[in-house]
Amino acid sequence: MIMGRVQTGRLDDALKLFCEMPVRDAICWNTMIEGCLDCGDLITAVELFGEMPEPSVVLWTAMIDGLFRFGQVELVERFFNQMPIRDLAMSNCENARVDDAMKLFEQMPFRNVISWTSMIGGLDQNGKSEWALIVFERMSSLVLYPIQVLSRVH
Repeated sequence: MIMGRVQTGRLDDALKLFCEMPVRDAICWNTMIEGCLDCGDLITAVELFGEMPEPSVVLWTAMIDGLFRFGQVELVERFFNQMPIRDLAMSNCENARVDDAMKLFEQMPFRNVISWTSMIGGLDQNGKSEWALIVFERMSSLVLYPIQVLSRVH
């Protein structure tokens, strides 16, 4: 019933039904959280995930994938770092997502120290040290450039 409501875009009805359930099994939790992610309700998905007694690796992976779809790279990293078990499937998922993370990073209109270091660390941790070095050099050149320009002016 929950899945049917989610699939027809009736997320509020699905949430109401979910909250009225006296007992919720893993399938209900997964369906509701993934439904929130599919409908773009990231806040509710994160809240429900936090309430779930023992999220499975599958649900951790679904959360990470869902957050990634909406460009929430910092949340993705936080969720990944909190995962109690990082199995081979999750590692493969993360490695496949490095390219997506890089694309998102390139599209960011403003990058701060956190976004630069997250991208560098993510690349390095996923066996892409050469890319991490290139991104680090780009970051360094942006930091040094204003200093060099100022030293010429003064």
